[in-house]
Amino acid sequence: MKIQLAVFAVNTNDAKILGHILSEAHYNCAFFDSSDVLLAALEVECYDALIVDWSGENAGPAMLIRRLRQRARNNPPLMCITGAEHPLSVADGLRLGADQCTVRPISPAVLVAQIEAMLRRARGADVHSSREAHGDYTFHISRREVEFSGKRVSLTHKEFNIALLMFRNISHTVTRAHILRMIWGEANPAFSRTLDSHVAKLRAKLELRAGQHGYRLVAIYGHGYRLDRMGAARQAM
Repeated sequence: MKIQLAVFAVNTNDAKILGHILSEAHYNCAFFDSSDVLLAALEVECYDALIVDWSGENAGPAMLIRRLRQRARNNPPLMCITGAEHPLSVADGLRLGADQCTVRPISPAVLVAQIEAMLRRARGADVHSSREAHGDYTFHISRREVEFSGKRVSLTHKEFNIALLMFRNISHTVTRAHILRMIWGEANPAFSRTLDSHVAKLRAKLELRAGQHGYRLVAIYGHGYRLDRMGAARQAM
């Protein structure tokens, strides 16, 4: 499953340059030229990272960062891009809450490396790794297998991607529309029952019903699904 980035860029040419660099690096990107539209999207979508170009934005950087941090459902890492002529320095960006800050002119190789490093810090794993661990659950990407409690379970392509999406957004509600877009490519209501069927199979295959392995996959009525991490007290019982 590709990394999903939300990219804010007011300048059309800047957006085109970023789009080319990021698509060459095989990232899926949603571009925004309005901070209000981006903030609204963050209410329903879960992105792996945010990239913000300050140039041309009316709201001050501090205000925008605060609003992004408040609205983002899964608290994704944030990178800001600034220019030598812009009053926002790298130090300012980092102090305001950005996880990474880079300055124009942009080197494509350096930008991609910085995004990878930012995601690696956020996830605790290499974004190109063939394995991804979440608690007792280890995802083997190439084989579409999940290992936990001495068991190794094979999943279908869609089951695996749904499971990975939920584990990457632990304790955050992932909307039905977002899951459909990520897994089926469109938020078509016709796939809704199919999604429910896949989730039911995941609960059984990965034993996510009662939280016996530290996690429970629950339906959030009218919204979507959430993977809850059970409390330390419950796990110690």
